[in-house]
Amino acid sequence: RIRARLLADMQQLFSQADFLIFPLVGGSEASALLADTYNQFASTIFANVAGLPALYMAPLPGGPQSGFQLVGPRLSDARLLALAEDILNLCRGGD
Repeated sequence: RIRARLLADMQQLFSQADFLIFPLVGGSEASALLADTYNQFASTIFANVAGLPALYMAPLPGGPQSGFQLVGPRLSDARLLALAEDILNLCRGGD
């Protein structure tokens, strides 16, 4: 029931937005403790449970010092990768 509720909530969100972006603080740092690693990525669990395509983008040059996660609706894998590529190109000074 929890997964079904999560899926319904995500469908409602994606009726209002094409993609979601979440900050991930410390996601690119190596951790000696497994618990620290789990805590760093606790905000990514919903995408796995809901079966949504998601990707982590490391901190970008000239941007904030933390990475972020992009999440798309089901079956939007190609569009999500294209968005990530566009973001990288913009940060590198491309168009």
